[in-house]
Amino acid sequence: MMLKLKPAKITSMFAAACALSLTLASGVYADTSLESANKEPRALTAPPPVEMNINAANSSTMYITSIGASLQRYGSIQFQLNGSTSSSTVVDSIGVNFILQRWTGSAWVDSGTSSGQSNNAAFYNDNRIFSATTGYYYRGKTIHWVRKGTFYEETLNYTETILR
Repeated sequence: MMLKLKPAKITSMFAAACALSLTLASGVYADTSLESANKEPRALTAPPPVEMNINAANSSTMYITSIGASLQRYGSIQFQLNGSTSSSTVVDSIGVNFILQRWTGSAWVDSGTSSGQSNNAAFYNDNRIFSATTGYYYRGKTIHWVRKGTFYEETLNYTETILR
């Protein structure tokens, strides 16, 4: 027994199949999208990519022996960025450049900077308070440095990322 279909029936079945195919394809795309899957409900952007923390206080530095940095929420719309630098000996000056960075959805941009130092010391530790906008991801960037005579060295560090 052979089934006969009218050309109009075939055309409408083909159109229905195409429409269903497009609907399913667009639904699958939307559900597997990294941006929608990973976006926090209160975030205005997708999260930044996971990066290795750059902590260059290593055997290649002459005076810097250790560094530290951390970022934490402070109040309702601020962050506190902490930083410390240690030297193997007393140096002319030792310090930290504090930089708060905000993720735009495609790049990290500086949203606040400050610096501090101690003179004739082997250790520096301090913090800075920065204002933030709710809905964005932030991280701290710290540059730890020493100066002894005409010699200068620095090392870079990034903190964890926090959604404000």
